[in-house]
Amino acid sequence: MQELGLYNRMCSLDILSPIIEKQDTLFIYGKTSWKKKNKSQKSRGDICKEVLRPKQSIQLEYLCEGVNSQKLIDDAFKVWYSDGTSYKYDSLDDVEIKNFLAKLNKVYKCLVVDITLINIRLLGAFFAMISEFEWDGVYCCYTEPGEYIQKKEENERKFDLKTVTLGFDEVPNLQTMWDGLGECEWIIFMGFEGARLQLLQVEAEPGRKYTVPVALIPAMHAEWYNYVIEANMEFMETIGKFEEIKYISAVNPYEVFNFLEKERNENKASNLRLKISPVGTKLTALGSIMYVIKYSDDMLLTDNPIQEEENSLSYGRSYGYDLTYFFKNVKNERFQKEVI
Repeated sequence: MQELGLYNRMCSLDILSPIIEKQDTLFIYGKTSWKKKNKSQKSRGDICKEVLRPKQSIQLEYLCEGVNSQKLIDDAFKVWYSDGTSYKYDSLDDVEIKNFLAKLNKVYKCLVVDITLINIRLLGAFFAMISEFEWDGVYCCYTEPGEYIQKKEENERKFDLKTVTLGFDEVPNLQTMWDGLGECEWIIFMGFEGARLQLLQVEAEPGRKYTVPVALIPAMHAEWYNYVIEANMEFMETIGKFEEIKYISAVNPYEVFNFLEKERNENKASNLRLKISPVGTKLTALGSIMYVIKYSDDMLLTDNPIQEEENSLSYGRSYGYDLTYFFKNVKNERFQKEVI
């Protein structure tokens, strides 16, 4: 498969302003249960909307309705319209997502998606089906935290990210087409929650030959890099042999995609598959999602975190991303094969 080689398509929100003013552009952003409980609270997920002032917008709310005895997640999503009405889709599978996108595509030809508060399962399932339709433009935006809430523990610094995890069910519409045989390289984009990696390590174990920890270079606070290393030190001491720590931008999904593509090419001779765990920022998750959309024989290995409450005291910079080139040139192979 030909290497895509995405170049840096980051932009400021100012670049998105003339796009958002067009009648055929829809702004999509996340809605969460904890926002509804505290309507007066200003959230990071509202900042891009306030700046861009879209003419047309909807909100997507992820709904987890339980985990069954086979450890499969029963999830759905709800679309909230600007008039206060909503419509629930009963799953995140390809049929429901395509039905939703088909409705959008009849009216709108350009999408601007604020991924700040959209759950990773919904985000992955949604983007996995985008290229099934023709769009003039697909853009993302994101607002990073300014200051995280910290746990009150004596002599210990810990961010309270207010997350719970649902288990290891693969993201809908992005399930790997790899048969699980042979060896793999496990790549972890480390975040502030080192404890999560202990369980992910067990899931990554079958066939794991190499472990590649990746530290994120933060855009907001230089000291956050040191905290990432501290939070993950115990994990790194337990994984045994691993390659040297690698570094990547915390806010650049194109850099994440290109990094993963490079790792894949370097593993061609040994036919190693990649297992990818984006525990760090939402933007490393976006880059990882883009990668597994293109490379269906590699695997997105996530513990499916859900944010239950606000986890930041303030917001930082906002960024824009032009994904148009990607979605015009990449098809999800999982839905391109004919069923005989």
